Amino acid sequence: MPSKELAAVYRPVVRGYLIAAGLYYVIITASHPFYETGAALVTLAGLSAVSAAVCLGCHRLLRNPASAHLTLEMAALAANALILANVVAYLSIHFEAPKLVYFVIMALGFATVGPSVRILVPSVILALTALVFFAGQAGPGVAGQYAFVGLAGAFGAIGLSTMTRGVVMRELRARLAAEALNRQIEQELATNQALRIQAQDLARAADAANRSKTEFLATMSHELRTPLNGVLGMAQAMTTDPLSKPQRARLVTIQDSGRALLGIINDVLDISKIEAGRLELSPTVFNMAGFAEDLAALYGGLAQERGLEFQLETTPQARAGGAATRCACAR
Repeated sequence: MPSKELAAVYRPVVRGYLIAAGLYYVIITASHPFYETGAALVTLAGLSAVSAAVCLGCHRLLRNPASAHLTLEMAALAANALILANVVAYLSIHFEAPKLVYFVIMALGFATVGPSVRILVPSVILALTALVFFAGQAGPGVAGQYAFVGLAGAFGAIGLSTMTRGVVMRELRARLAAEALNRQIEQELATNQALRIQAQDLARAADAANRSKTEFLATMSHELRTPLNGVLGMAQAMTTDPLSKPQRARLVTIQDSGRALLGIINDVLDISKIEAGRLELSPTVFNMAGFAEDLAALYGGLAQERGLEFQLETTPQARAGGAATRCACAR
């Protein structure tokens, strides 16, 4: 497990432990003059004052959220050592068998707030060792009695340590999983944003290309219609000239083909109108038979040049003008 993340989880726990221990020893330091005198006062008041200063100082040192995990361990170890030293010093001066339970309480506390196994295990072992030592000085009866208390304290410390670290690790794993998920979501959002920008750029490029194509088609259609109208005009003028029957037939074919070509150019122009959104629809009846005859005249000659036979048949209904459809557009 990364030490940085582990320190972030244990930092509030250790700081709470330090502030509680520091304030407790401030009170103990102030109360010693009422109960102690001489060397005992100097020893116990001095030790409790040092404990209060160290605990409060470490609490202030750990305000920084970037505190290293090693700093947490050292602060917890210093507090544990000073608390144990205070109890050992007091019992060395004023031995009271009922107060041996302090060592069990300390073992449970060390196991609960220890930021790592290498801190809580030595601390718990020292507390229970001190319990055994002082219980042995109290006589066989007290030693046997407190042997069971120490054993219960050891199992209690192990249970509390396991439970506390399990809760902390679950919280830490959940936090790391959430942070990883957030990073993944941010990356996907960034990717989607880049794709959206790319799609917008492509859409703008496509729109520009469509506008250029539409403008080109409109320009070419107008440019082609101008000379073609001149051709059709001259062909119309030639109809008034004296022509033989074959010449007049060829002239009619020229006129029909020119009008057909003009229709194609108009259709191309209609495409540009469609893309520009300016096309207007209008229903118009037309002669299907005449349209078929125009096609036959237009493509019949091309078929003959290639040695092919071109035939286009229409139904009697179409030749009678009964078949009607709608023109695609109005010009």
